[in-house]
Amino acid sequence: RRAEPALAGSGSSDVSASVHDTVLTVTRSHPSASVACLFNLGPGPAAAPAPAGDPGQRRWRRLLDSAELTATGEVPRLPDIVSTGEPITLGPFGFCVYRSGPAGPAEGERP
Repeated sequence: RRAEPALAGSGSSDVSASVHDTVLTVTRSHPSASVACLFNLGPGPAAAPAPAGDPGQRRWRRLLDSAELTATGEVPRLPDIVSTGEPITLGPFGFCVYRSGPAGPAEGERP
């Protein structure tokens, strides 16, 4: 967390939250990058749009997907890259973290 500029600070001025259906999206922004955490708080699959992000940061790279943590293989993995507004469908009580910004791993590379 400390290595990620958008998560390192403790200020709340660059934090936004929204709710779409049963999905809570919390976004923290930093001049170099933004991080969006999506949480499906419901017992069934639900979708929410990828956040807008900062100007010029319209693509989001997946850092974490709770579906990767299950051994059942029943929940499909989320896409590695999504664009602003593109739906992100989470499984029941699922969560994910996406990052937008020029710094960090190269596109298609996993951290």
